[in-house]
Amino acid sequence: AADHEAGVAAAVQAAELARRFDSPWPRFEAERLHAVGLAQSGRAIEGLAVIEPFREQVERGGNVEQKGRFWADYAYVLNTARRLRDTAQALGRAIENARSQGDLAELATLTSNLATVKGNLGHVGEALDLAQAALALQEQLGNTDGPTGGVVETYVGLYCGMVGRYREALERLDSALARFQRDGQTL
Repeated sequence: AADHEAGVAAAVQAAELARRFDSPWPRFEAERLHAVGLAQSGRAIEGLAVIEPFREQVERGGNVEQKGRFWADYAYVLNTARRLRDTAQALGRAIENARSQGDLAELATLTSNLATVKGNLGHVGEALDLAQAALALQEQLGNTDGPTGGVVETYVGLYCGMVGRYREALERLDSALARFQRDGQTL
């Protein structure tokens, strides 16, 4: 993934190889990774053209895991293409899947992502609720240290400030800063 050119080429090759199988699912797996690679390399519109044709297949016959991967990756590509309302809908579907599987780690990540999208759409109160929910999920997992916890706490602080809860905003931002400094993170 860090080497976009090689990653996209590998995903294309995997998709070609997957055409040999009777099942459509190996090709789906390769193409969703192809779409994400395109989005990561700044080619989100091309990525949408790759992933969108699989929506009907996934909705019609995908299992819970396949649906979860589709909706999370589709949301990523949509977000990269700056289609924020569609991103929010796709994240909602991915969250439903993560919740149905009891996957708290994925649920925390997706909820945090949705908070950011809602904030970018100007739905600050909803963004704050989602950021707090993501932080609570991380606490439930015992996963609030490190950059992930600091980032989510930064979101909570940002949205608290935007709704006028300044004391809490400063406390959250100071706490996030302390985490980043403790862990030697680049700010």
